[in-house]
Amino acid sequence: MVVKSPLYWASIEHLARDEISRGIFYALPDGCKLHCLKRKTRASNVEEVEPTFDP
Repeated sequence: MVVKSPLYWASIEHLARDEISRGIFYALPDGCKLHCLKRKTRASNVEEVEPTFDP
């Protein structure tokens, strides 16, 4: 999973919010976890570019 992607943040929120989904996620084989999170959150795994402001 790409850190700073919408999928990263949505996954954290999803797993923190729902104990049953968290248990299912941990029970999945490693190869299925990313696919599961993409399906559940419908978020992109493309890194976001945060704006920077130069003074």
